[in-house]
Amino acid sequence: EDGVTITAGRDRIATYDSSEWATRAFCKSCGTTLFYKLKSVETFSAQAGLFDLPDDLGINEHIFIDEKPGWYDFKDDAPRLTGAETLAKYAGSLDE
Repeated sequence: EDGVTITAGRDRIATYDSSEWATRAFCKSCGTTLFYKLKSVETFSAQAGLFDLPDDLGINEHIFIDEKPGWYDFKDDAPRLTGAETLAKYAGSLDE
């Protein structure tokens, strides 16, 4: 319905409503997080590790940067948004 086609392993995917506005999916066998989907819009965020991606693929932005563990750091220059900045930027899409 939203342009995403799962071609294999569909019977191993479990989904649940993680909030009023989003659904999450994970593998029933190993528990790996697979995707996050906003309910109100056609936004579907899948884990990059699910795909064969080119080595030179970049990151556009980091979100909820203030919630990352202190021992973790990013080595790129992509914009970094706090949780408040992320919600301010994308909250409009939650109401549509």
